[in-house]
Amino acid sequence: MIGIRACVKVMLLISSVSLVACSTQNNLTLNPSSRGILVANYTVEQETLLRRLQEKQIGIIKAGEQVTLILPADEFFQPCSSVIRVNAYSVFNEIVMLLRTYPKTSVIITGYTDNLGSSQRNMALSRQRARVTADYLWSQDVDTRLLYTEGKGSDGPLADNASLNGQRWNRRIEITFQRLPE
Repeated sequence: MIGIRACVKVMLLISSVSLVACSTQNNLTLNPSSRGILVANYTVEQETLLRRLQEKQIGIIKAGEQVTLILPADEFFQPCSSVIRVNAYSVFNEIVMLLRTYPKTSVIITGYTDNLGSSQRNMALSRQRARVTADYLWSQDVDTRLLYTEGKGSDGPLADNASLNGQRWNRRIEITFQRLPE
């Protein structure tokens, strides 16, 4: 998570909605009615790859040298499963290309679910999805010095689980990466 104490404006494009992310300590809140962008130094290749991912409905949060990709689980995994959808591999391959532009990188892959079903099942599913994502990145020889996975289950929702749309937002994989200090 982003460890910024002030409210930071970022651009996220998920379902064609611009959002503002507010982070206090380790809690990230998204407000769909606002617009904003946080600018950092990225290479032209990295910006091009990030733009292509945005076009494929991947949310992107940039904070300094840290980047978080938010992947809607419904688009990448079979329902209630950690089996990757066939059409998701092309997007995973673009993520691989992006990660290769970041030598000596730390990567944290975090799985989330909605709050439907048992908390044990949600925790297990979120861990499995994070692990499957990490396994695919490793299989593509992503040069990461440190690769961590974690499952959060239904903890850390982005939206209210009372609606179907909110549940959809909460079922996600977050891939956070940043360069390691030289």
